[in-house]
Amino acid sequence: MRVKGRDTPPSLDFKGSLACTGLDILDSETKNLLSWTNFKINRLAVSSSSATSIAARTVIVDGLQARIKIARDGTLNLTKLSKAETASSPAPENQTTVAKSKKTLKTTIDLVDLKDCRIDFADQSLSPRFNESLENIQGKITGLS
Repeated sequence: MRVKGRDTPPSLDFKGSLACTGLDILDSETKNLLSWTNFKINRLAVSSSSATSIAARTVIVDGLQARIKIARDGTLNLTKLSKAETASSPAPENQTTVAKSKKTLKTTIDLVDLKDCRIDFADQSLSPRFNESLENIQGKITGLS
């Protein structure tokens, strides 16, 4: 990993692999919202030098389990993962400054390999309510960009 920024705008360059084993994210009802046995990214390259880019040779997701739910009011349970803003939150940066500093993000993933995944989906905003489970999801997705 290389970080620059003394006399120039800060930049980050990373080349390597990334892995996370045994993730469990619970919702406010202490139900499993998102989990996986293994998640690995092989040959990951991240660069924020001139144009921000993320490239990966292979993303392996093993044992993914997700519980996706749309509530009666139409809100998605996954949105609760982000921290809500409060009145005491600091004021955002000047919008002009933020807009000028944004760069285009180029993302390339050669292969996503899904193994033994499960997705439980419920939509309570519909009448009648809809529930479905997709089990034993296996597959490969190639050429994402």
